[in-house]
Amino acid sequence: MEEMELQSENDTGGSNKKKILIVDDEKAIRETIAEFLEIYGMEPIAVEDGLLGIEEIESKAYDLCIVDLLMPGIDGGEFIRRAKKSNPATKFIVITGRKMAFEKEYLDIKAIPGVVAVVRKPFPLEKLYETIKKELGD
Repeated sequence: MEEMELQSENDTGGSNKKKILIVDDEKAIRETIAEFLEIYGMEPIAVEDGLLGIEEIESKAYDLCIVDLLMPGIDGGEFIRRAKKSNPATKFIVITGRKMAFEKEYLDIKAIPGVVAVVRKPFPLEKLYETIKKELGD
């Protein structure tokens, strides 16, 4: 099991850091997102697949999850449906490399309760941060 937990050097020990779970089978993407969010004072945890994500979200509360849509095993949609059972207040941003702006699959994902955005890869990290900030507040 590969799991990465990052702590900001500027951490003052406060509990007001936003907890973000990143679930993506592409190591470079999840690590880049985690490092970027850490710079902005968030508490990212990154895991490599939906099953590990389910284990993680069942053991801790997260403010938001960033979830890849297509992963081996449990895909992003199934992960979100299962995660909502244990953490109904968690919000989800789905990331995907698929072009699906008006496809049925896109509409199905957006219709899952808790999904606040679908972002297409590649994306500027600043765009992802702005989406997170909008959903979680400053």
